[in-house]
Amino acid sequence: MDKTLPNPYSEARFNEIVNEAKNFLKKLGYKEENIQFIPISGYLGENLITRTDKMPWYKGVCLTEAIDKLPSPVRPSDKPLRLPL
Repeated sequence: MDKTLPNPYSEARFNEIVNEAKNFLKKLGYKEENIQFIPISGYLGENLITRTDKMPWYKGVCLTEAIDKLPSPVRPSDKPLRLPL
């Protein structure tokens, strides 16, 4: 995302990447409506912890907010506790 030329953080490049990833993930059996795409720059840390001003076209959440919204797994409480040694 951050190295696209001539426009860094380009919405067109993001949409191109999303379309390629959607096609690949659909072939693997994932449902398209369950997949959320977030534009980030891991190199510069843009849109990872807080929203960035460099992507004004993106109105969604940052990566940490999306991770916080994931449902926690159900842990069995009726089975004995097992700890690896």
